[in-house]
Amino acid sequence: MASQELPQPASASEESGKHSKQTTPLNRNFYCVGLLLLLGNLVWFVAAFSEYWVTREDGTDKVYFTLAEVQRGPDNLLGMSWNCFAKTYCELDNQSDLCASWQGVQSGAILYLGASGFATLFTLLLIERFIFLYTGKDAGWKWLTYCLLVIVPLAQLLAVAGFFGLSEAEFNGSCDNSIENTNTKAKFCAGRGPILAIIGLLWSFITSAVLFVLFIKKSSKADAGIELVLGKVALIGNFYWLGLLVACVVCNGIMIIVSTILDDWVERTDYPEFSGSLLACKNCDPTLNFVAYDCYSAKFCALDSYGYCSLFNELKNGGYAVSPT
Repeated sequence: MASQELPQPASASEESGKHSKQTTPLNRNFYCVGLLLLLGNLVWFVAAFSEYWVTREDGTDKVYFTLAEVQRGPDNLLGMSWNCFAKTYCELDNQSDLCASWQGVQSGAILYLGASGFATLFTLLLIERFIFLYTGKDAGWKWLTYCLLVIVPLAQLLAVAGFFGLSEAEFNGSCDNSIENTNTKAKFCAGRGPILAIIGLLWSFITSAVLFVLFIKKSSKADAGIELVLGKVALIGNFYWLGLLVACVVCNGIMIIVSTILDDWVERTDYPEFSGSLLACKNCDPTLNFVAYDCYSAKFCALDSYGYCSLFNELKNGGYAVSPT
């Protein structure tokens, strides 16, 4: 019989570029802990978003704001977004301290929603990678795992710091706005949302630091993924494919932003006639341009005007459903 050659074991250099399909119990425990820590990130994100972020007192009334709108307060203010207040006060004097303070808290809320949205997206990407690693599957390039572990806490830090920096909300400050004019700033007190956001920020830094250090030290013999292997797909190098992917994502983001700010999403020919963008009415008020639909829905719903209440509620909900924020 002809002798058969025994298969040669793969060299160390060949194995270094691949993620092992075998996951030891120690590795499984490590990846399981990583998943729980990352899921904790999401829990804190959701908890902070669902709470009220800012309170203010107008005489005897106390108003509670979420990141998007009035959560509790007088009936005629329920559901109003930051845009309603910023538009109203800035129309009186767009150079006043009062206008600047309302625009600041509105910008802070938008910045937090955007930055924490990215942090949430990157956390989901990390969870996906840890699920692959836990099951012994190929999780992709390990450098991307390291990058995501750095980006998540930094994005959350930008969100929290940006909110406090722009809104000037304080935990122990005065929220009394009974004496308010264009020469005074609006006063805001931080609520439960910022507290949960700060806790979530600390959790995010601890999670990323622990996982990053353990991956680097290899103390658990766990791997963050495969090494970057240069090659070609359809005669095109990996880096060119990566560049094309990034360009497509950037173009997609630009198209989303442009489509959101276009001012001709809505046109109504029946009474009352108006046109508007995705989130705001262009000419519903003769003195104000591009006022958010929720301003009108709150106004008409407080008056029990069913027709207009329903109309502007549908426009508001439709805009929120399509808007990226």
